[in-house]
Amino acid sequence: MPFKVAGHRERNPRVQFGGQVKVSPEDVIEKVGWRSGGYQQFLLLVTCITIASEAAEVALLSLILPHVKNEFNLTNWETDKVAMSIFAGQMFGCFVMGALADSFGRKPCSIIASALVAVGGYASALADSTTALMICRFAVGLGVGAAFVPVDMLAEACPDHVRTTRTQLANLSFSAGVVAITVVGAVILEPWGWRLLAFVAALPPTVALVMAFYLDESPTWLADVGRGSEAKRALDRICVENTGYPLPEGIHIVGEKEAGGGATMDG
Repeated sequence: MPFKVAGHRERNPRVQFGGQVKVSPEDVIEKVGWRSGGYQQFLLLVTCITIASEAAEVALLSLILPHVKNEFNLTNWETDKVAMSIFAGQMFGCFVMGALADSFGRKPCSIIASALVAVGGYASALADSTTALMICRFAVGLGVGAAFVPVDMLAEACPDHVRTTRTQLANLSFSAGVVAITVVGAVILEPWGWRLLAFVAALPPTVALVMAFYLDESPTWLADVGRGSEAKRALDRICVENTGYPLPEGIHIVGEKEAGGGATMDG
């Protein structure tokens, strides 16, 4: 269910590619630029929520671990194993989710990752043993291991002149997530217990999961795997939003290595 354009207005001249037939998504993005309030801004928002929610889940463990240790009467070594579980999952997830993103696309990987973080978070709140809790936190770690995927999608949708600022804003959301869960923990943890805090921490990744269904697949990935017509549809959406026009007829979207030349803007 891709993001839908609510409307557009003419902002810039029509994009032209100087007689080229084959152009890359990078060529298109560089020429149509960035528009606040459109799909690119929505992608930035999804990325920030995703990263902030994953950061909160990582930081959550440091808040609840003393309470978990007391409830389950854990030894120091057992407590350490619970703490390590999310990071073990994260290391494994980096490889697994990276392979998934390359083979099946950025969007499916983002959906799976957010689902793992959300479901693992809710299940953590219901865990009735240390083994169950470790499995839940490992699942969360698998999802956190894919934190790079939405950032990649964002970077691919940014023209050069805003790429650094937009991706750094997304990276800043990691710190925002840690601060947010710390503040929420100060309010919830003592009076209500660690299970409620674990449940609340799973709400933001649920929001990220729902929003991920409205993302388009990365045009860069689509072009690289030979699905140029789908890449063109995704780029048309951004092009219409930012310039008021779709891409010219006869243009084929290909991977960057196959494309060549430059683009121009005609009035």
